[in-house]
Amino acid sequence: MTGELYIGGTGVAQGYWADPVRTAERFITHPATGERLYRTGDLGRYQPAGTSRSSAAPTSR
Repeated sequence: MTGELYIGGTGVAQGYWADPVRTAERFITHPATGERLYRTGDLGRYQPAGTSRSSAAPTSR
C-alpha cells in the first residue's frame, strides 16, 4: 500500500514561522494520539518484509 509520508516527534516544528496558511497546509494533529505531524510531500510504502520505503513525490510547481 502506498500513501503520503508524515513525520513526527520532538524534532518536528509546530509550524512555519509567521505563515499560518502554509502551516495549515503541511501540519496536522493525529486524531488518535494528538501528536503534531508534518506532511513531507513524499510517498511511502510498506514492503512485504515489514520495512518501509519512501520516494519523492512529483512536484506540481
